[in-house]
Amino acid sequence: MAENLIGALKAGSGIDIGTLARDLVEATRAPQKALIDQKLQASEARISGYGVVQFGLSEIRKAFDALKDAQSLATVSVRNPRSEAVSVTATGEARPGIYQVEVLSVLSSQRSLSNGFASRTTPLSNAPAQLSLTRAGTATTIELPDTSPAGIVTAINGSGTGLTAELVETGGALPLRIVVSGGEGASNAFTLSSSLDAGVLDFGTTAKTAADARVRIDGVEYQRSSNRMTGLVPGLTFDLQATTSSAGTVSVVRDTTELADRVRKLAAAYDDFAKSLDILTDRDSEVEEFGGALVGDPLVRQIRSQVEGFLRAGGAGGVATSAEFGLSTSGETTLDEVKLKRALENNPEGVLRFFTGDGNAVDGRSGRAVKALEAMTNPVTGLAAKQKLSAVARTATYQQQLGRLEERMDALLARYTRQFSIMESIVGNSNSLRTSLQGTFEGLAEVYKRR
Repeated sequence: MAENLIGALKAGSGIDIGTLARDLVEATRAPQKALIDQKLQASEARISGYGVVQFGLSEIRKAFDALKDAQSLATVSVRNPRSEAVSVTATGEARPGIYQVEVLSVLSSQRSLSNGFASRTTPLSNAPAQLSLTRAGTATTIELPDTSPAGIVTAINGSGTGLTAELVETGGALPLRIVVSGGEGASNAFTLSSSLDAGVLDFGTTAKTAADARVRIDGVEYQRSSNRMTGLVPGLTFDLQATTSSAGTVSVVRDTTELADRVRKLAAAYDDFAKSLDILTDRDSEVEEFGGALVGDPLVRQIRSQVEGFLRAGGAGGVATSAEFGLSTSGETTLDEVKLKRALENNPEGVLRFFTGDGNAVDGRSGRAVKALEAMTNPVTGLAAKQKLSAVARTATYQQQLGRLEERMDALLARYTRQFSIMESIVGNSNSLRTSLQGTFEGLAEVYKRR
């Protein structure tokens, strides 16, 4: 405020000492601030650059993670022209192959019929009778307190033997017959005899026999007490529905659609990562925020080499490098779709094992890559993370330097203002003395003129 007061009194030199002080301070601040700003901008760009590196590595890790599990990739499809007789489904354990399948019998239960009756309620005997059930070598007696056809049905259903009975009308002179059914499977075959004369009550007619499910696969016959059969061929389940008169061909083929799609995603992740590194290391890049941020950084070369090595090291299943199925990382990342298709047609197991090894999701190539990439992308100990944290620390230091610079410049402005105010006051006093002396001399001169 001193320079304003002096200027208002018009007693000073006429120089705007406020502007002069600010200009001198700015001349001191500008080169120092420009240097710190340059360092700060470069450090912030490096932070963004290392963030881009971490993101790219994370995307590659995700792509490898999707390629490490053989179970999720070893999908197969089944071609079955006899689907009306046998349904065949496959799991990831199934291996491609061709099988001759013939259904010899399906699981069934025995159905036995009695002789005919004229009436539902007329007793067949004036005295109680018995039925003798023989099943799997064991005999069981079923008491018949009511010997009418309806009473016999009630006794069988209530016997607890697992047999079921019903009275049906078949027509003819003796239209009523008792149908007795047992459980499914050959072990549930039974015989049923009566204490009454054969002409009165007889179950000697077998409408359907009890049988196990039987199937012949490549000449080997299998028998089970269920129409659903597993364990005959690894990874395949057979559901028998009807018998066949001859063997039919069932083909299990590798479905490579999912594998091909995941290889494409891996190639895309590699390509995006390579392009990001090119931008980060191009000093002429026009990409804002991080273009050219890591020019000359040896870490970029180290990471690029390590990541490309995941597709070159070792080999399994007759496929040594990814280039054999069209994925190349020499220079820019490319995927030759023709090569990929040919490799998946001719050697799908080889391409699969290239990533999964022997099928172990941890020890296969993809599993090892995932483990390495997890270490590389660790938010604290990862390669890029360490450099990023270092850049963050440097950024904080530069920001502190800017703060201290402003403090020094504020102090310098105050000092210049005080000094110039004092100078202006001295100049003002000198001007006042000059004016006073000039007035005195002019007064004396007038006195001498009048004499």
